[in-house]
Amino acid sequence: IFEKDTSGNWIQMAKLTAGDGDFSDLFGTSVSLNGERALIGASQDGFGSAYIFEKDTSALSSHNFRIRSGTI
Repeated sequence: IFEKDTSGNWIQMAKLTAGDGDFSDLFGTSVSLNGERALIGASQDGFGSAYIFEKDTSALSSHNFRIRSGTI
């Protein structure tokens, strides 16, 4: 996640990762953005998973929830 500072420079504020993922899971092969939310897919983690990240308005952290295919 990058934000522009007051001088117009882009600063990395956070990095979205799958806390339970492997390199071979292909986290990030699909991404959807909507306002302060990101839905990021990991198509090769066994079943295919989607992670939802939402920007916390009080800090530069994010929450993520893992959704596995067949669990809803």
